Amino acid sequence: MRYNFYVWDGDVPTSLEHCIVIQHRIDMEERGYPSPPPTPKLAAFIERIREEWPWEGDAFSASPWKDAPADAYASGRRWCMPFSSGYVYQTIPRSIEIAEEMGLVWWDPMIEPRMSGADIWEVRGLVPKEPAWE
Repeated sequence: MRYNFYVWDGDVPTSLEHCIVIQHRIDMEERGYPSPPPTPKLAAFIERIREEWPWEGDAFSASPWKDAPADAYASGRRWCMPFSSGYVYQTIPRSIEIAEEMGLVWWDPMIEPRMSGADIWEVRGLVPKEPAWE
């Protein structure tokens, strides 16, 4: 299963409703073909994530990505990160950490809609003791 996790360069939502408005505004701004290239800040984030979990060549088969190239889902100010659901406990906390270090906004609509500033794992009681894949 594909697990969508969003990161964007822009406004920090103040509520779930505001988050949806921001997502819709980005959709409307970035319509058309070809898609706009990622902003410099988002491009730097993508590069950090690519260093963490490469998606090229043989590295893809051992990576947490559901689709490659994963950066194909990035345009303008937003990236929908296509993780494989089996790697969520590994990828989401690290992605949040990197996004926050770089001043980017994140949104995880798949667990319970959570966004920047929330610790989704502790709030939902999902802090794993040991990842099952190690």
